[in-house]
Amino acid sequence: MFEQDLITPIVKLRARSVYSPTPIPPQFKQLLNEQGIHIGSYNNMVSLYFKTDNTIIGNLKPKYILTEDVLTHPDYELSKLDFFNKDYKLYQYKGLKRVLFMLTSEEKLAGTYFRVMLPCYYLQQNYRDVFATAVPCWNDVFTESDIEHADLLVYFLWHKNMLESMKYAKTKGKKVVYDTDDNTANITPVSMWYDEIAQKQTAEALKEAIGIADLVSVTTNELKKELLLFNKNVSVLPNKLDLNLPAWNLRKENLNRNVVMWAGSLSHRNDLLEYSGAITRAVKETNSLFMLCGYREGFEMKIADKDGKLLTAPTKVRNKDWDNVLNAFSSLGKENFGVIEVLPIEQYPSIYSQASICVAPLKDTKINRSRSNLKALEAWGYSLPIVVSDLPPYANCVNEVDCLKADSPSKFYRQLKRLIKDTKLQEGLGLCGRQRLEKQFNASNQDDRYKCYMDLIKEQNEI
Repeated sequence: MFEQDLITPIVKLRARSVYSPTPIPPQFKQLLNEQGIHIGSYNNMVSLYFKTDNTIIGNLKPKYILTEDVLTHPDYELSKLDFFNKDYKLYQYKGLKRVLFMLTSEEKLAGTYFRVMLPCYYLQQNYRDVFATAVPCWNDVFTESDIEHADLLVYFLWHKNMLESMKYAKTKGKKVVYDTDDNTANITPVSMWYDEIAQKQTAEALKEAIGIADLVSVTTNELKKELLLFNKNVSVLPNKLDLNLPAWNLRKENLNRNVVMWAGSLSHRNDLLEYSGAITRAVKETNSLFMLCGYREGFEMKIADKDGKLLTAPTKVRNKDWDNVLNAFSSLGKENFGVIEVLPIEQYPSIYSQASICVAPLKDTKINRSRSNLKALEAWGYSLPIVVSDLPPYANCVNEVDCLKADSPSKFYRQLKRLIKDTKLQEGLGLCGRQRLEKQFNASNQDDRYKCYMDLIKEQNEI
């Protein structure tokens, strides 16, 4: 029960806008968590709303209202989660549905950011009848009460507790969604998750988890084909960009020559090695600059005893795979080749303000066929043209309209050189891409995900 001296700071959380960055009292967070209500972790923004009178706060459409008197507004009802003292009552928007995203990896990882944090944030912000929040299960924080207070749970990728948690949710009559941006059911050594998922026991548990989900959501039609082998209800919910993020709205730099940019992680090392000759040749012949973004110099190795005490001083270890990639482009020389190290997820879009053309080469492999079109979306975020490999991830990109496609390194070279030399083509492709991005891949619009989730909840309520 709340202590009286906590009431004043709580009601002062009333926001000037729907989401307030006002610090939340730790005692209040603890009390909320005990009742299965969690504060959304995206930028620590408040996802509960409070006031001290009976009037609705303008047209902000709050999901919850804290009042001193009886609320008679027809859109609200007394919350079953009410745990305030006798002078205050918690009301919720009628028909409110709780969607719980189970964080199975750190929220700063790209996959978690695009598949969990962004959907969770915009479902919470833009849909009045949805209370969405993300709870970490990778550090065993979540409890059975979290599941019991939810209407629908979304699990991303994999975690050791996932199958057990999903089974428990099903016994409580909850709807369960499994979401992935990777072909986790047929993992290959190239994937960053290979060491964790490839073990036989884990692989079998993962396939069972996919099979018992009420819905499997994926990024592309190709990945849908793969997962249909394990679950007959698979929907495509594509990746989207948060165009409200400041890093997507920087002024583009004035460039005195063409800057060709590739951005990504080391999981694409084989793609870069396969296409390094094509890119190098086109860049050299046009005296352009090739920028490779996402580089990690290495990692710090520590050796400790069983009690965690360091036995040796930390040693810096170079990443040989990245060194191989750099060597593949070394013939460009310092005048035509640059490297940008990996940036935090909320800052990395800024690199595109320094580019004039993007490239996204892919070898024709099973795992690459199941990847998403994220690199095209990122290029379009800054109205940049892009040359892509003619593979399933870019099937929904239109050749000669919002991108250029190539089905081999030799054609990739020709398309890239052509694009470098044609500034009007650069502008046209970039503008078309930006228009598609705003219309189809803007993260603030979660209508597709909202419909999928609400259909599942409605189905459950009708049973």
